[in-house]
Amino acid sequence: MRKGCFFKIIIAVIFMILMMTQVYAASADISGLLYANYTNPLDGKGLKSFNLTRLYLTYKSTLENNYKLRVTTDTFRDSATGRLELFAKYAYLEKEVLPNTRIKAGLIDLPWLAYEEWIWGYKMQSGVLADREGYLTSADLGIGVYGKAPTKQIEYALTYTNGEGYNNAENNGLQSFDCRVTFNPLAPIFISGFMSRGYYNALDQIKNRNIFHVALKTDKLTIAGEYLGTTDISGAGSTEVQGQGYSFYATAKPMEKWLFVARFDYIDPNQNIANDDHSRYIVGLGYELAKGILLLFDNEQTKYAPGAGTDTNTAYAHLQAEF
Repeated sequence: MRKGCFFKIIIAVIFMILMMTQVYAASADISGLLYANYTNPLDGKGLKSFNLTRLYLTYKSTLENNYKLRVTTDTFRDSATGRLELFAKYAYLEKEVLPNTRIKAGLIDLPWLAYEEWIWGYKMQSGVLADREGYLTSADLGIGVYGKAPTKQIEYALTYTNGEGYNNAENNGLQSFDCRVTFNPLAPIFISGFMSRGYYNALDQIKNRNIFHVALKTDKLTIAGEYLGTTDISGAGSTEVQGQGYSFYATAKPMEKWLFVARFDYIDPNQNIANDDHSRYIVGLGYELAKGILLLFDNEQTKYAPGAGTDTNTAYAHLQAEF
């Protein structure tokens, strides 16, 4: 039996079991989120195409003694066959152990990406800087503590996981520690710090990430900026590589149903090497077709330092549908 078929059967069985657990659950909910787009390379470097980029199916239930269960699946396109394949994104059990303090165990969400995606608000266009550049993943197998201080002005998330991410098996026996602390002094202001400490194949082969992020977020306006610092020693005898980047973005809803997005990313993967950096520019205009259904037209350009890569200029029509 092919590996892809095996995993499809496993996921199908899991969903059958989850549907059966609704009989015993105090409450249960099934939801979905779809991202699709039409891509038009204005520079002729690539193909015009329709794409399904994400299809999340989520099952949540509250069990006895206030235990909570979540399972979310996603899709990806198999590069070998071209088919869309289904895989598990989240699968965890959650329990509130103290007021405003929860523990999750299983395939859990990691502290940073889900938080910043909430600030950014338009993953339908693309992921945030650390995600786009491959420095962080959104989920992994392990355990985490999530909560808020009694005043609720401080939010925190700490996880201890395999470190390989949801789409890779454990390969070195060394786990990763991630931590985010967010300070919310006033309703629309969010100040966050994040650190990730991981390893490649030995304790002296480090994979460290640090982020400082400031945001103003309201229902009508979001303005945010961040700094990303990275340190890597990727193999035995490898030299330390320090990278850095930053991202600034703004989103606005100037009129009912209309929205505007603008974003600038910059990344220098190795500060010891000249001309290996690149910048990304995104600007777009969107419209809410109906509740939960958004259409976004945007242009994305990537500019590389001489010799670092090939510049791109692409127009997109993005669709988001919640159900």
